[in-house]
Amino acid sequence: MATAQPDARVSRPVYAMASRGIDGSATMNLVTFAAPVAIQPRTYAVGLYVDTLTWENVRRTGKGALQLLRKRHVDLLPLLGKQSGRNVDKYAELKARGFATKEIYGLEVLADSYTALDLQVVGELVSCGDHDLAICRVLQETWISGEEDDVLYTKDLKMAGYL
Repeated sequence: MATAQPDARVSRPVYAMASRGIDGSATMNLVTFAAPVAIQPRTYAVGLYVDTLTWENVRRTGKGALQLLRKRHVDLLPLLGKQSGRNVDKYAELKARGFATKEIYGLEVLADSYTALDLQVVGELVSCGDHDLAICRVLQETWISGEEDDVLYTKDLKMAGYL
């Protein structure tokens, strides 16, 4: 039986990246590879799954809103992480599931996420295999709702049977 790699055993915060294409269409994708990498200027490293609509939008526009999700979002993994925005209107599906969105930084984010970061990509994306690495400056941060102990982690996705 194969065992998980040591880094896969460590629980990480779960995010969703909201983005908009050059045509104005919006989408959102689950992000489990994201971390702060500098304090001044405030900078995040974000892993974007290659060939997703979010990857394409961020690559073309250099913008995204990274939202830290809450435990109540655990069942959004199949929608945000397993379906393509090319095939499903994720915002219509979020609404149908009872999740409201609101506009922040010109992008639609979950109205009840923990926080949202307005990100601007610095330089080119770096190919890392199935993900590309985006180094992003944090332009603004908006606290939205919830308490620290309500943040969604990868351990919550495992307990729900998604990972």
